[in-house]
Amino acid sequence: MGARKNREGEFVQSLRDWGEVFMLTIWAQSIMCHAIAEKTATGGVTAIERRDELMKKSISEHWKELQLTFPGPVSRKEELDADSVILLRNTLGHCTISTGRQFALFRPRPSGKRRLGALEEAGRVVAPPDAAEPPAVILRENDSAWYRHNRDLVLSFLENTVLRLTRLHGVQDAKIC
Repeated sequence: MGARKNREGEFVQSLRDWGEVFMLTIWAQSIMCHAIAEKTATGGVTAIERRDELMKKSISEHWKELQLTFPGPVSRKEELDADSVILLRNTLGHCTISTGRQFALFRPRPSGKRRLGALEEAGRVVAPPDAAEPPAVILRENDSAWYRHNRDLVLSFLENTVLRLTRLHGVQDAKIC
């Protein structure tokens, strides 16, 4: 009985960790949408209507549109951070979770495979040796280092990239956060 309780506790903690990081990626996506909407709402379209229209798009489309709406210098590291956050958001939003195994699995679509490949080339992602058909992303349960790294990655991307770009164009954080 004790081993089962421990297993349940590890599973629940993993769900909490994955869920918190997922919600941070959703927040990043929302901030990008709000910023774009504030800057591009014209012709009788309110910022709320524009944001609702934007929310139908993917996070990768939001990142592209943010860069067009708020042009500014973006380093190679920031591009890799953006790709990492996009892959992370899609992984957490579409992974397969089962209580029968101690990991969650995500197999990206072709566009996600290209992003995953680029991140692997940059040394950001290591292809899991136990994936049945690489490239795949495996999230291990009870991995506090993964949780801390990815929480910090998303928060850093928000502060040092997204909000930096919007601030360059005079958008106040309080309006979009």
